[in-house]
Amino acid sequence: MDCPKCSCSLVDTYTPRGVVVDYCPACQGIWFDKGELNYFSKSPMAFSKLLQAGLKNPVASSCLCPRCKVSMNEGGFIKDELLIEQCPSCCGVWLDAQELTAMQLAEHEMRGLDASKLFSRSYKASSALEEITGEKIQGSSGGSFSKAKIPLPKLPNLLIRSLGTLVVLYAMLGVIMIVLAEADVLTAGAAVFTMIAMIILNFLISPFFLDIFMSWFQSLTFVEPGGLPHSLRNFVDEICRKENMAFPRFGIIDDGTPNAFTYGHYPGNARIVITRGLMEKLDSEELNAVVAHEIGHAVHWDILVMTAASVVPILLYYISKTLMKMKSRGRNGKNPFPMIGIIAYIMYVAAEYAVLFLSRTREYWADRYSADATRNPNALASALIKIAYGLSAESSKEAEYAAYEGEAREPRHKALGALGIFDSTSAKALVATSVRNIDSGSLSPDNEEISKENISAAMQWDLWNPWALYYELHSTHPLPARRIDALAKHALSFDQTPYIVFNRTRPESYWDDFFVDFAVQYMPLFALAGASIAAGTGYVHFGLAPALLGAAYLLQVLYSYPAADFPDHSVVSLLKYIKVSAVRPVPATIRGRIIGKGVPGLIYSEDLVMQDNTGYIFLNYEQPLNIFNFLFGIKNTAYIGTEVVVTGWYRRAPVPYFEIYKMQAYDGVNNCYIYWYKIIFAIFLTGLGIFLMAGI
Repeated sequence: MDCPKCSCSLVDTYTPRGVVVDYCPACQGIWFDKGELNYFSKSPMAFSKLLQAGLKNPVASSCLCPRCKVSMNEGGFIKDELLIEQCPSCCGVWLDAQELTAMQLAEHEMRGLDASKLFSRSYKASSALEEITGEKIQGSSGGSFSKAKIPLPKLPNLLIRSLGTLVVLYAMLGVIMIVLAEADVLTAGAAVFTMIAMIILNFLISPFFLDIFMSWFQSLTFVEPGGLPHSLRNFVDEICRKENMAFPRFGIIDDGTPNAFTYGHYPGNARIVITRGLMEKLDSEELNAVVAHEIGHAVHWDILVMTAASVVPILLYYISKTLMKMKSRGRNGKNPFPMIGIIAYIMYVAAEYAVLFLSRTREYWADRYSADATRNPNALASALIKIAYGLSAESSKEAEYAAYEGEAREPRHKALGALGIFDSTSAKALVATSVRNIDSGSLSPDNEEISKENISAAMQWDLWNPWALYYELHSTHPLPARRIDALAKHALSFDQTPYIVFNRTRPESYWDDFFVDFAVQYMPLFALAGASIAAGTGYVHFGLAPALLGAAYLLQVLYSYPAADFPDHSVVSLLKYIKVSAVRPVPATIRGRIIGKGVPGLIYSEDLVMQDNTGYIFLNYEQPLNIFNFLFGIKNTAYIGTEVVVTGWYRRAPVPYFEIYKMQAYDGVNNCYIYWYKIIFAIFLTGLGIFLMAGI
């Protein structure tokens, strides 16, 4: 976006309040999307109502709105002499330097409050950056970006990390096998033989099994090099000569989902599978970049390493399940097998995380290989965004098909799990944060305007919020922002302008908020575990467990559902907020048009998608009983294309979504009662525990 006063490019500025604003380093003006000023007010609801009421004596301004390029209005706010500019379309506000401080002082004056007691500083800000950060800043550029060639950051040593992970995995499996041998379940020789046989068998047959499986169930057809696009064939041929490897066997899946993956035994007999959707949605450079990513997996022997790694958690899981069901063989009646099974299960969980960790590392290396092979990191970055759109849209289409067929099944791309180039949940999060305008209800880059500004600002959550790391732990792929950020650094090492630039200067640590959120998230579990252990000693009444569980759950609900104020916000002002999670929401009111269902075409999908002129967001409709969700899903088709006002809570986990509390539509108000249900249930549990302890 450009400054409406001096036409300079606005830069993202991150504030300690956890919100991203757009700052002009030349004239020091600040652009606030609708709702962002609420974060700087001591009374956000009252402040929001003042903004919603409009400016005093507005007149047309010569300045254009940075976001929607229409003429803004200039008028008084709070008092006549405080003139600001506001867009009549998106309701964003432009403030010149010093006007934020003047606005805050006017607000406190209007309420009869002493401003010195409310400000974190007693001085008058000398620059716009001081106004929004509350700190004196010397020589800051506000996070501006200037292209400069930088050294390529080092990745973790792939060999050491791979060998280290495999050693840990097989050490865990070996310990369990030794224990089983000591318990006379397996002889020592049988234990070793079983391990080696499973590894070799899995490695030898899995590529052939995948060939058959995908040919039967995924419409896979293998093609000769001549059947590939000319530019792709030449590109792959050049890489193969450079790496001294055979031309990979290419397979094409007749499916609209853009995806690609590789498998096989070793680089010389690698299979690279691409979908029809990938070839249709990507240009030649992007397609080359994606295929180079897959060749990188083959060159790095990821096929062998990940096959060997994946065997361990599978074996540990089935060993644990088998042992938990075994009965004692001894005469003394003692049965050690369930305890060994529990230990094996704990090792299985640890092994799963170790495999995911190794998978993410190898994804970074494959991305780097692609960037080096193409000398164009931006091609892979743009391809990842297009693939994200395709995966998100195809999930919806597959769910729609399954609904009409009466089947409960997962989308095709999920059946292939970690093989794909992108995790589908991460894809949905990326799409939700990258859209500015949507021309139809479908998720397709052809129907939407991809906003690099939205991606850059909203995906900072992936880089800074510790909850992003928590969700990444459960994923086979790094979070999208981290991959795109790594590619941006690679572009800079080539003296190229990155496709998308992320601000890497963290304004503060968010770990304190994370630990509070984490404690609240698992407070009921901790309370139940503690009370159960205490009750098991016999010194505490067993009624303490439901009493503590209910009290902890009540505190969790009150924390997770702040219900005092719901100030007006735009979608983008919510997406750009950093301090948000599934437990720490932003209470808000948003206005816009319903453009479709959460799962397009699914006739009973209760969730919706709403668009305003800054972006779109998923609306989560939830009632205590699923029958009411189903009935609303049947009814809400009529809302598509209509304007609504939605009150509720914005959350991110990691996909951004808005939980509905009330939705005002053309036919009245639709209320969700899940909040009150949780309150009543928590009170009931607490009362039940007290009742039991009282012995009534």
